[in-house]
Amino acid sequence: MNRRMRKKRHAGEYQKLAFYLRFRVKPDAKDLDYMGFWEEFILDAVEANLLGYGGGSGEYWDGFVDRMDNRSRGKRCGSVTPQQHAALSAWLTAHPRVYDLYVGPLIDGWYGPFEK
Repeated sequence: MNRRMRKKRHAGEYQKLAFYLRFRVKPDAKDLDYMGFWEEFILDAVEANLLGYGGGSGEYWDGFVDRMDNRSRGKRCGSVTPQQHAALSAWLTAHPRVYDLYVGPLIDGWYGPFEK
């Protein structure tokens, strides 16, 4: 396959790695709507590592994480690096309100295999 077709099909050097994420959050009397945790997760864990999160929130979180580059004004681009994957996983593991955590491996963000 030539370079143009690899780019068009997101193959080879144009493959974009991402990962699936699933966890639960313990309720807190001071944070009944989970907005405090939402802001903390997005600002301190996701955006701090130049990542983007798409999925559900509340008590049960289930979503997909890919690379978000601030230099491209919020566009999703490139692959998630193993360092970014490990940093987000470590942040979630260390957080006292997070339990029942599953951080999937890096997979092809265009073609899967996706979690069910």
